[in-house]
Amino acid sequence: MKYIGIFLFCIAVNILVKEKNYTVEKRQCELSGFSALLRHIKREIGVFAKPVCEALAGFSSDSQEVMSFSEKVLSGVDISVAFSEIKANLTLSGAECEILERLFSFLGRGYLSDSIKAIENAESEFSELRNKYEGEAPKKTKIYRTVSIALCVGLIIAVI
Repeated sequence: MKYIGIFLFCIAVNILVKEKNYTVEKRQCELSGFSALLRHIKREIGVFAKPVCEALAGFSSDSQEVMSFSEKVLSGVDISVAFSEIKANLTLSGAECEILERLFSFLGRGYLSDSIKAIENAESEFSELRNKYEGEAPKKTKIYRTVSIALCVGLIIAVI
């Protein structure tokens, strides 16, 4: 009976570790998706002088949340409203969401040069946070795996 308990505990810890690793990967995907989105918007607005609602046409990303956001904006929803609707589903940090909220609440409401400058500022802030997180992400996954293995081995040693 003890061994079944140990086995179930190890499975539960393994599931938790996989969930944490999935969250880390999902956040990385969202970070790169929104970074690509900012570059795409800047190009479409700056080069082709498209309005914000049309600037997202032709954009694609691996992140479902970023694509959901893009589809909402293309369907006519205001860009700041669309972001607030999907914000709850994002794994981005508060600082990253704040940067995007600030940008999307301003985007398309001023002069073209101001919009491009706002995108560039948001892009630089966002990339700093992204680079910092991408450096930490592999360490986090290793720590999660190491802790799970240590817990399982510790439990086995304690029981035996």
